[in-house]
Amino acid sequence: MKNLIFLTLIILTHSLLASWNLKQASLADDRSINLKSNEIVKDDSRGATKNIVMKGHTDTVSKVVFSPDGQTIATASFDGTVRLWDLTGEEKAVMKGHQTYVSSVVFSPDGQTIASSSFDTTVRLWDTKGNQIAIMQGHTDPVWTVVFSPDGETIASSGDTTIRLWDTKGNQINVLQAINNAMSLVFSPDGQTIVSGDRDRTVVFWGITSKPTKWVVAHTAAIRSVVISPDGQTIASGGNDRIINLWDTTGQVKMTIWGNNSQINTLAFSPNSEIIASGGSDLTVRLWDLIGNEIAVMRGHSRMVNSVVFSPDGQTIASASNDETVRLWDLKGNEIAVMKGYTGGATSVDFSPNGQYIVSGGRHGIVRLWDLRGNNSL
Repeated sequence: MKNLIFLTLIILTHSLLASWNLKQASLADDRSINLKSNEIVKDDSRGATKNIVMKGHTDTVSKVVFSPDGQTIATASFDGTVRLWDLTGEEKAVMKGHQTYVSSVVFSPDGQTIASSSFDTTVRLWDTKGNQIAIMQGHTDPVWTVVFSPDGETIASSGDTTIRLWDTKGNQINVLQAINNAMSLVFSPDGQTIVSGDRDRTVVFWGITSKPTKWVVAHTAAIRSVVISPDGQTIASGGNDRIINLWDTTGQVKMTIWGNNSQINTLAFSPNSEIIASGGSDLTVRLWDLIGNEIAVMRGHSRMVNSVVFSPDGQTIASASNDETVRLWDLKGNEIAVMKGYTGGATSVDFSPNGQYIVSGGRHGIVRLWDLRGNNSL
């Protein structure tokens, strides 16, 4: 019961506390995008930009993600469903089966399978038509997150005090025993190592068939985000202690980055593996190089930042915030656009693989799809 209460508080604090008294005038500049469904508004940097409101969810959207081919969007919600959408905003499938909040959703590398995790203690597999393939049962507490291995053959999930490994038919392969809940998981590029960031301040390097290869208490508070660089050479971890630790693949801390003024909620690597973006409760998005230099500070959000992501070309950063906006930034920290319309807060954001679209989710079931190409194709 304590774990459930703590989990609920963490997620609500991290992603869902809204700014109900936000002053609209602070966002109403010439570059703002007025979010009325399908309305096209001039944007200084990108020309005409259009958005679609994708209606279906009835509660907070916890995660949005594009398929590897960029043609499908998966969304997870506290309404207990996972939904699939196409680029016109049409709902393709509704996956029902989870008994309560869905905490995460992810596509397999080939885009043919979707995995979802839930507070109902299960992980479920679905095909792209919305059919349930398997129910993975074994966790005894809410499941925080789920990820696929790079080859798509293994699924890892974290909940209770275990990390569980499954095959694509839903069979449990292995159970890795942790000390506390892992709040974030990532596979190494070769699929042989899992790195977890735990609520008890530890970063753990696991062999997928063995005991931990490295177990390090390198933070002084809960870890909220662990990410690995696209080249596979650097792991970054951040959390409530306001620091970012950079690790090599052997589990050695290469660099500790100080400079965030409050807890770190989200981290992302640039596609070239040379820049780290961080977002958190100090209302900023910050860019860092791999030797700890602060490259840029993006100021504009008025509430905590829940999600950051780089565009595929690495030139733009999108951030989602409890101030009810999604914002776009360049690498110098300049604000490119303000996207409104997320009553209660924006919780998750993702770029399409070709960089032409952004999908974002928020409270009250809000999902919005943005066309960044400067035309009316949506």
